[in-house]
Amino acid sequence: MKLNLADFAAELTAGRGRLQELSPGARAAICTLVAAGQSERAVSRLFRVSRDTVARCVEHWKTHRTFDSRPRKGRPPVLTRREKRYIVLLVKKNRTIAKKALVNATGKVVSYSTIRRCLRSHHIRKWRAMKRIPLTKEVAKDRYNFACDWLENIDEFLQKFDKRFVNLQNHVKANISIMLWGMVWKGGRSDLIVMERDEDAPRRGYTARSYQKALQEGLLPHYNDTRHFQQDNAKIHVCKATEEWLQTRGISWIEWPAHSPDLNPIEHVWAALKKNLRTLFPELWCLKQNCVDIAKFKECLHTAWEAIPQSFIDKLIEGMPRRLAAVKKARGWYTKY
Repeated sequence: MKLNLADFAAELTAGRGRLQELSPGARAAICTLVAAGQSERAVSRLFRVSRDTVARCVEHWKTHRTFDSRPRKGRPPVLTRREKRYIVLLVKKNRTIAKKALVNATGKVVSYSTIRRCLRSHHIRKWRAMKRIPLTKEVAKDRYNFACDWLENIDEFLQKFDKRFVNLQNHVKANISIMLWGMVWKGGRSDLIVMERDEDAPRRGYTARSYQKALQEGLLPHYNDTRHFQQDNAKIHVCKATEEWLQTRGISWIEWPAHSPDLNPIEHVWAALKKNLRTLFPELWCLKQNCVDIAKFKECLHTAWEAIPQSFIDKLIEGMPRRLAAVKKARGWYTKY
């Protein structure tokens, strides 16, 4: 039976990965063929390696009289190439996977540092995920249509926005929890209204009645037919009772797309209010839940509200075209705002 050297070489190198070392058997065959008179170039073609690899195999045998690799310095890698590829694949499929899950996936005892070095070699690093409101395709479409409609009539939009009210309703938390209502427009702002809990509610929470009472105190003194009210989509804002209350008093409002705090400049006003509280009243967070401290807390809130520069509010409102353009450019998805 005639020996086929090509098949013999293929059998010896079967399963060898790219950049992986030759087995001792393959090295022995290379040295044997070279010693039998085969040229290094011909042997390199048989084993599908470079000519330099053949020359190094022969030199290794002449120098060390062994076909095994010499011991390397340091501890050998814990993870194989295949295991490293598997870890990278898991991370690409699930960006929020925990390090403990990656360690368990290897089936070996490895440290977090080993996992981190493996990922860094593929330019994958750990980042804190940005907290964002989840958007669906339907919500993104509504946001996109809203931005397109108003950008086409930007002059009309700004004219309305100059006299438009923006609703502020949120919790200021220390040891005391209070819900506030306020409104701003270009050139002015309302008083800050402390909302009252609904005593008839099952848990004494804030209901549509609480909200309507705040509107009665804060909105009606400033509203006229040329002004347009805006509020977010909280349940007590969009419930049937509140809509009927607004319609009865002839108040028009703009339908605001859901999950769109980036389109609402009042969010920055609210952040400025909290910043003023921390700066002007650093002892605020030590107040307790009693009548004296609650009264003091309300005074601090009104002082911090009045300390917000009107120029800051005006600048936010004037930046609305940029916000609309950003939403349009993002096709209704997330923006930098």
